Amino acid sequence: MTSPRSHERPGVALVWAVIVLAVLAGLLGAIAVQITSGRRTQHLRERQVQATWLARSGVEVAVQKWLADPNGFKDHVLAIVPHSEVRIAVAKDKDEITITSEARYPTDESMPAVRQERRSFRAVGEGNQIRLEPIPTRE
Repeated sequence: MTSPRSHERPGVALVWAVIVLAVLAGLLGAIAVQITSGRRTQHLRERQVQATWLARSGVEVAVQKWLADPNGFKDHVLAIVPHSEVRIAVAKDKDEITITSEARYPTDESMPAVRQERRSFRAVGEGNQIRLEPIPTRE
């Protein structure tokens, strides 16, 4: 025998099932958006970090090349890693040398990450014993 209430509202279980499925679909959609956003942010951050270290390595390359040939080293463009571009500029003012390195990574994308490093050095020594001492930045 069935209870009198079971026949009063046919389809209530179906309505509840639809509501539960709609809530689950909304939650899964929100989770998917968060995952996609997180991956995009991580990808951008990786490109920024790579460009930062490329710019720093450009300063180191410039110091090495300048020490090898102080009078012959001019501005230079390098591709230290694939799909990268590092522009190095050297300016000399009396005994102070300023090296600017600008890195773009990756160059095969429409909006690469761009980072710039600028370091100043003082040339110390004479003849073949020249070395560069970093001048502390004023920040």
